[in-house]
Amino acid sequence: MAGKRKARRKNTRVKGQSIKIISVYAFMCFVVTLFFSNYISQYGLLYEAKDFRQKFLSTKAAITATLFQTKMSNYVHQLSIIAKDDALKKLLVSRKWQQIKLLEKSFLNKLPNITSIKFLPEGYAALNNKLRPSITYSCLDLVHKAEKNKTQSLFELHGLKTTQSHIGIVYPIIEKTSKKILGTIRLTLKVSLLGKWLAEVSKGSYVELVQNAGNNKLVEIAKSKTSKNRVGEAINDVKIPGSRWHLKIWLAASESEPSILNMFTFIVIIVSIIIAGLTIYLITTSFGRTIKLDLDTFMQLVAAVAKGKKNHDYKLHLKEFKEAALNVNNLASYEVMGRERDDESENIDSSSVLDDETANPLFIAEDSMTLEVLDSDAEILKNIDSKLSSSSAKMITTQGNSVNEKQATKSETTDTPADFSVSLNDETACLPKEIFKAYDIRGIVGTTLTKENIQLIGRAIGSQAISQGQSKIAFARDGRLSGPELGAALVKGLRSAGMNVIDIGMVPTPLLYFVATTATNGTGVMLTGSHNPPNYNGVKMMIGGDTLSGDAIQALHQRIIDKDFVSGEGTYDTATVNDTYLKRVTDDVKISRKLRVVIDCGNGVAGVIAPDLYRKMGCDVIELFCDVDGKFPNHHPDPSQPKNLTHLIEAVKTQKADIGFAFDGDGDRLGVVSGDGNVIWPDRLMMLFATDVLTREAGAKIIFDVKCTSNLTKHIWEKGGEPLMWKTGHSFIKAKLKESGAMLAGEMSGHIFFKERWYGFDDALYSGARLLEILSKDTRKPKVVLAAIPDMVNTPEIHLKMNEGEHHLFMEKLYDSADFGSANILMIDGIRADFEDGWGLVRASNTTPTLVFRFEGKDQAALTRIQGQFKQQVLAINPNLKIPF
Repeated sequence: MAGKRKARRKNTRVKGQSIKIISVYAFMCFVVTLFFSNYISQYGLLYEAKDFRQKFLSTKAAITATLFQTKMSNYVHQLSIIAKDDALKKLLVSRKWQQIKLLEKSFLNKLPNITSIKFLPEGYAALNNKLRPSITYSCLDLVHKAEKNKTQSLFELHGLKTTQSHIGIVYPIIEKTSKKILGTIRLTLKVSLLGKWLAEVSKGSYVELVQNAGNNKLVEIAKSKTSKNRVGEAINDVKIPGSRWHLKIWLAASESEPSILNMFTFIVIIVSIIIAGLTIYLITTSFGRTIKLDLDTFMQLVAAVAKGKKNHDYKLHLKEFKEAALNVNNLASYEVMGRERDDESENIDSSSVLDDETANPLFIAEDSMTLEVLDSDAEILKNIDSKLSSSSAKMITTQGNSVNEKQATKSETTDTPADFSVSLNDETACLPKEIFKAYDIRGIVGTTLTKENIQLIGRAIGSQAISQGQSKIAFARDGRLSGPELGAALVKGLRSAGMNVIDIGMVPTPLLYFVATTATNGTGVMLTGSHNPPNYNGVKMMIGGDTLSGDAIQALHQRIIDKDFVSGEGTYDTATVNDTYLKRVTDDVKISRKLRVVIDCGNGVAGVIAPDLYRKMGCDVIELFCDVDGKFPNHHPDPSQPKNLTHLIEAVKTQKADIGFAFDGDGDRLGVVSGDGNVIWPDRLMMLFATDVLTREAGAKIIFDVKCTSNLTKHIWEKGGEPLMWKTGHSFIKAKLKESGAMLAGEMSGHIFFKERWYGFDDALYSGARLLEILSKDTRKPKVVLAAIPDMVNTPEIHLKMNEGEHHLFMEKLYDSADFGSANILMIDGIRADFEDGWGLVRASNTTPTLVFRFEGKDQAALTRIQGQFKQQVLAINPNLKIPF
């Protein structure tokens, strides 16, 4: 028993606050009080110092910016002198190029640190990659703004981190009396000037020069050589007048921000803390010893009193212990206290002391308690696991045909759905890669495109859509004879991947886009051969609002090869959307007067809705080949070819119509014939559309492809828009429109994309409606309005047929060997050579194995010359080709 009590005493721990802990608390309170007192005492002074400093820094930043502007002003002054030169003005008016070049060379040697100077007659600025530095779109922007505003452009840095990096400025040359713009001076300076200027104006501070790149995005273009002062955020950001530049300034070490914790205050606080710490330590140590001495003495006194000793003399130091000692002495006078304590000691019942320590909760073994907790947790975890399993099973069984990505599982070769009859091992070997084009899938029915491989394509599209979190997909087809059979196979493939299909039937592609955009989260698939011959068919796809093109289409092919499918049981529903689409268009587009319209659908699928649309708008409609016939018995449904427009031209003239519309096989491309029988090519239509859109969306970007007239660029600038040339292809154009935020886009082939008031997809039906709206609001006759659109001598698209894949190889050779002299070469899609009097283009078609040419000149002689140069370059690679021009 004694042993157990001893053990219990050993395990007893005395809790309470020691003098050391109390001293630590006291020390911490002192430190906090010290900091707070310092803050209060210096706050007023600090506020005044910061206010003074901010004013000083603002003044310094303004002076720095002014000094930087002064460096720039020297060049502006030189340009203003040159611009007043009467000899230069006469040369620009007379277009004496040789003398202009000589004058450029003379000024080049007179001005320091310049890399080029170019005198550009009004309206003659054009892209030029052969100049160093090149004339780029950014440079053209400066030129157009200088011409339009009749004032110098802003200083800008072009070609950052490239071999052609330079500072650019454009200065207008103005006729003194008439104030007419005669031309501009384009001056380029060395980029190294920026670093030199920064060093001269920074004076010890760290300075960065940044340029506004649009959308409030600032790009660093120069900085001080040393960054040791670049700590934290810039203390000032000041714009440099006359440029797109900002100066961001950091303090020099000697100009650091005033702070409560400055060096002097810091030293005072540290010294105070050290002194306070030592003082508290010494006091605590001395006081602790005194307490221990008094405590020992006090315990001796208590022991003596307990024994009944009345006479005692114990020396105490602290007042508190002395008072306690008096209380103990007073207790000693009661003799009964000793007797009662003895009685209690003798009457202790030993049986009240527990021998079994395990019965006392204070002595429960640790391993026993641990085991109980683990058992409890295991039971809880088991219950949770059971509920999760039940929930998962319930989810799988109740979801039915609604399959999402988490439910979809990887399918092995032998794990195909019961209704999926294609053998992957056999069919993937027969899936030709060449049908996976740049912006759609297209092949010959029964040869490169069969119901077996289109089922695989459907499954790949469905799997990709599932992986992107989609569950619904809209499906439609055009009027081709192969449509029903291939469509059934395509839908089967989509459903086998778990996609819920909404079949809207035989309708134009724009209706498929409309339903996908408004009802299926931008996910849809269109079975169409577009403008290809009757024995072709294909697939256009969009997932999550993005039209598939390029690598995304090739990824579908790779998914099929890798058998990377998901499995599910998608639902199938049908819907009729024609009336919904018609109402949406007619609610948006209104015509001001009745127009007579001839519609040639070329027996394509546009015939199911185009006549109804324009009649509902209030037009007098004359139908031409609007019965859907997949054999296309009257002419090929391709409005980009003049031979396919002969019937329409004749009908417009005979019926004395205001205008004629032609649609391609799936209704997403528009051809237009004016009332006098002239073809109005889409690039000219884009000028009319751009003018209309820019009246409501000033400064908007307008996108067009490389096949469009050079007049379009100039027209967009003049109307206050921003022209952007891009590669051909409806998928590429749509992606660029989405990326750039453009309000309008168009291709020479007839794809027109309205983002303003519409959805941004190519819709020939809606484009025709917008054209009728524009023409009806003009008091002139439609043919007069259309004839007034700027034009040059040009050709339609000219096609040179080749074997499958040969056209791409041919272009690779042409890229290496082509030489068009002084022309500006653009190669974003094929080769476009821009001359002073026109341009030519050759590119590989992305849909058929053909080379596509187009030419334009200021007159027939220029056009013929440019065609001759292209013909020479093409025949140099293959002399046996029969060039169709």
